[in-house]
Amino acid sequence: MVKSLPLKKFIRLTGEKINPGAPFRDKIVGSISIDTRTLKAGAVYFALRGELFDGHTFIPQAMAKGALACVVRKDRQGEFLSGRQGSIIGVDDPLFSLQQLAGNYRAMFAVPVLAITGTNGKTTTKEMIASVLAQKYKIVKTPGNLNNHIGLPLSLLQIEDDTEIAVIEMGTNHFGEIERLCEIARPDHGLITNIGAGHLEFFGSVDDVAGAKAELFKSLPEDGLAFVNADDSRIMAAAKIVRQQIRYSLHHDAEVRGEFLSLNPEGCAGFRLQNQVEVQLQVPGEHQISNALAAAAVGIYWHIPLNDIATALENHRSFSKRMEKHEWHGAAILLDAYNSNPDSLRAALATLSHLIRTRQGRAVAVLGDMLELGEVSEAAHEKAGQEAAEAGVTLLLLYGDFAAAFERGFTRAGGKQVRVYSDKSTLAGDLQTLLQNGDVVLIKGSRGMAMETIWQELQTVTRQ
Repeated sequence: MVKSLPLKKFIRLTGEKINPGAPFRDKIVGSISIDTRTLKAGAVYFALRGELFDGHTFIPQAMAKGALACVVRKDRQGEFLSGRQGSIIGVDDPLFSLQQLAGNYRAMFAVPVLAITGTNGKTTTKEMIASVLAQKYKIVKTPGNLNNHIGLPLSLLQIEDDTEIAVIEMGTNHFGEIERLCEIARPDHGLITNIGAGHLEFFGSVDDVAGAKAELFKSLPEDGLAFVNADDSRIMAAAKIVRQQIRYSLHHDAEVRGEFLSLNPEGCAGFRLQNQVEVQLQVPGEHQISNALAAAAVGIYWHIPLNDIATALENHRSFSKRMEKHEWHGAAILLDAYNSNPDSLRAALATLSHLIRTRQGRAVAVLGDMLELGEVSEAAHEKAGQEAAEAGVTLLLLYGDFAAAFERGFTRAGGKQVRVYSDKSTLAGDLQTLLQNGDVVLIKGSRGMAMETIWQELQTVTRQ
């Protein structure tokens, strides 16, 4: 909920020298909206344009629902002046105005801002950190994964007078995006979860990914602080420019240390924190320890007791479409369909390999394409197919343009049972007949593949 401000001051925060005019200028802004479906009376509506929509189309709905003002393009302003029930603010670019508003609004508060980016684990780490800090502080965090040039401004506009720490997620698939997000958010603390082979279509190489993520550390003020994953050599190199650091690690000397203990039958990792407190995570995957250590490092820095950190981490549960574990007629479903790249798929396969050891069934992988890998796409999918066979996958179901590359790597590594599908509904139908009691199924693919629909279809099936 945005801090209560009159509309005239609110508009000045966008950088625009516009007087909203009576009778609207002294009315208090209730909230910010970019979606008329959730708009509340008293909101300021920003008419943004996307690839598939134009927010100007919904100005009449915004006004009908009681919007105090609508921020529109100047060249469209005249369309909405007749019969209006709120103020119409014409600007060159509503998105830029939203970003300027968020940046200037953030500057009104002397609140620490922790920015988080990385190839994998951003949202999970952000949620873990928020859980740890919330034990002592009033925090604001990025809702869900709204981590781009639109979501980040909306996150910052949640800050209020009693906010003590803001935890802000930043995503990128092009150079300069993190730098721009930092210009808006002005973080004084930064954390990069890891650097891997994501969005190579746009970056070219993992070293280039590192350069893009390093924009976060470069944007920190001189007295800023970096939380550094000492197990990632590229992050260590990027952090050299930051004077104040807190390092965390499973394998190297660091201010915050973790020691791997074991994976339980559910595939969830236990580890010892600072050689003092044992933590049993409730999210599948040994790789989750790195995310948890990042959260522990942040908590230790902000004086959260170790036992409280452990409690928060143990209470954390899988976030939407990220290593969700379900049961379906005697089979275990591991839904990790939010995104996929070579590193995250490798970690998911390792979890699948562990889980099958505790059951009597087969390891089944349902895989969609790993998108945005550019020139290495064929080789990366072939390698991933090989790794699936090596992880013990006995049945591989594939969907997407790179299914043939997956299959090639799988069969060359000794995999036997593989099926390729041109539509997900047929795949889901076959899967429900193929599954046996005790099987463990990994469902994974890039966001654009929407592989979660396979699990959704499975849930509609009543099995005899």
